[in-house]
Amino acid sequence: MELLLRFAICCLGVAFAKIQDVHFSADYRDTSPAPPAYDPPLSFYGSNQDIDHSDVVAAGHFHAGADYAAGPKTRIGAKLTCSVFEGTADDGVYSRHPMHAQDPGFSNRNTFESSRNCSMAATLKRRLGR
Repeated sequence: MELLLRFAICCLGVAFAKIQDVHFSADYRDTSPAPPAYDPPLSFYGSNQDIDHSDVVAAGHFHAGADYAAGPKTRIGAKLTCSVFEGTADDGVYSRHPMHAQDPGFSNRNTFESSRNCSMAATLKRRLGR
């Protein structure tokens, strides 16, 4: 087999991240025998939060591959692709939480960590005609 084509490409840029329809719900109950130690007592409560978040994040991609001539009209190849995306964060607002009695703007920070993925593709190409 004869090596026909080799390549390696590295790209840096941005990507649009969209996280939609995430629902968080908690039903907390303190089952310890000790008396509540909080003022106001939060020995039990329920809370709800719905998240729709979008952001532009940094992205990096690396592609490498090669094609080999298996015959006069046939090529066999392989391609490796790796991608990295920056994490993103958002201030979440509860639709229901007992802390709203003390702080109506009570919120939390939702963090979506960076992601990394790699894929490998095998190709078989057959030239038609002469």
